[in-house]
Amino acid sequence: VRQVMEPNGEPRYMMLEVIREFGLERLTARGEVEGAYDSVLARYLSRVQATGWRWDVPKGQGDGEWFASWERELTTVREVLAWTQRQGEADRGLQLASALFLFWWGRNRLQEGQRWLEHGLARGTGISTSVRALASLVLSAIAHRQDDNARSEVHAREALALFNGIDEGTGHASYLLAIALYRQGDLDEAERFYQAAIRRLGVAGNNVIGAEASLGLAQIARDRGDLDRAAALYSGALQWQTSAEVGWGAALSQY
Repeated sequence: VRQVMEPNGEPRYMMLEVIREFGLERLTARGEVEGAYDSVLARYLSRVQATGWRWDVPKGQGDGEWFASWERELTTVREVLAWTQRQGEADRGLQLASALFLFWWGRNRLQEGQRWLEHGLARGTGISTSVRALASLVLSAIAHRQDDNARSEVHAREALALFNGIDEGTGHASYLLAIALYRQGDLDEAERFYQAAIRRLGVAGNNVIGAEASLGLAQIARDRGDLDRAAALYSGALQWQTSAEVGWGAALSQY
């Protein structure tokens, strides 16, 4: 048994693999393994629900601790996600897999995150519309990071239809759809969805992603040769990102 520190400063004791396997065998023999998995899943969901789905770029010591804590838990996370699929708990499993998007991306595990989400959506019944919408949104984000623009578009459209007017979710989906359309050369439709993203995200108070959508509009204006409009849009995005302390975005806006 070894001790590690959690991000909140609390100590946590972790078992060596051989002890872990023995413990699972004992829980199974006593008919308590399902309750144990359910308890661990509930604890994980309480952790991820405190922060919600994260799209933002990793930064700072707090994010380093967040990544490290999930890396330590990865074996158990995989077991719990597999258990949700065996037990027909796809709704809760998808909540966890979706909330870990930033981990899948930051730890170069996008394909693994994609598999958990696709299997959960394919096998699960009784999945709530909001959970299905978020899973589709995260699959669009994963495809975006993998430069698969056609697949990102498909999932973004699915999410957009499922969110059905929820401002922040619809804003994120519109933003991802705009990126996919822009990368496929459809500037008119990309512009329309960037504008929709800015409206929706503004209502939801998410100015960080709204500023990224403004950068997308600036790129379209630049591509069309409308440099005055592009400069105005870059300037607006710069103000938003500077106020939100998004250094990489501010640098891109100035570039």
